[in-house]
Amino acid sequence: MKIVIDNKIINIKKCTSFKDRLLGFMFKKNITSGLLFEKCNSIHTIFMKEAIDIIGINEDNKVVGYKKSIEPYKFLKIKNAKKIIELPSNSIKSEILNTKINFID
Repeated sequence: MKIVIDNKIINIKKCTSFKDRLLGFMFKKNITSGLLFEKCNSIHTIFMKEAIDIIGINEDNKVVGYKKSIEPYKFLKIKNAKKIIELPSNSIKSEILNTKINFID
């Protein structure tokens, strides 16, 4: 699956298994794709090797919050989010609050 952020197409992996949800981007370097966590409104960046951007979306895939360049060893919750998208750092360039995220298969 893919999404378009700031006119850039980013591959997204849906994390559905316990292992995928647990590990996420932990221990990874040179992140070039994104991760989707459904039924989720908070994340941590413990054991991550680099910063990431995150987007919180509601049940209609509308952006309810986002944060740029979150450094390792941080905790973050996005109010009203039902899903979290983790992206490579600097993926979000412009204001995206209240925009709809379209997933492309």
